[in-house]
Amino acid sequence: MFSSVSFVGSNALADKLKAFGEYDDGEIRRSYCEKVVVSQVVPPPDSNSSGVLQYRDQLKAFDANLQPGFVSLEGYLMARLFVQALQTQGPDLTTESFIATLESLKDVNLSIGPTLTFDQNDHQASDKVWGTALNKSCAIVGLDAF
Repeated sequence: MFSSVSFVGSNALADKLKAFGEYDDGEIRRSYCEKVVVSQVVPPPDSNSSGVLQYRDQLKAFDANLQPGFVSLEGYLMARLFVQALQTQGPDLTTESFIATLESLKDVNLSIGPTLTFDQNDHQASDKVWGTALNKSCAIVGLDAF
């Protein structure tokens, strides 16, 4: 088993492993993608949560040729959080006041499942992790598919 974290870029990892083809494990031929698990910090980009549906709609409106993905979904959600903090902050923006505003955000609902919360000691926003894996054809699937 091989494990990786979200910032590796699951699609890029799958593409690279798929290019290697297969190997002989002594018994059968196996895909290099088999037994690869990748943790994600956002839900799958094909999920039906209203926050992800909004992301896909806005991505398509921006450029119909772009494909939804974990990395762009994470960027989209963090941009929404950033905008919410700016709106909460108001016009008198300084680095210190913006940090204080971020640290005051509690239970921000971006409609992806868990709410996001900051405080002075925790800048993580969310502790939720979505598990994914690569199947033998190198497609990204939820761990519940196994």
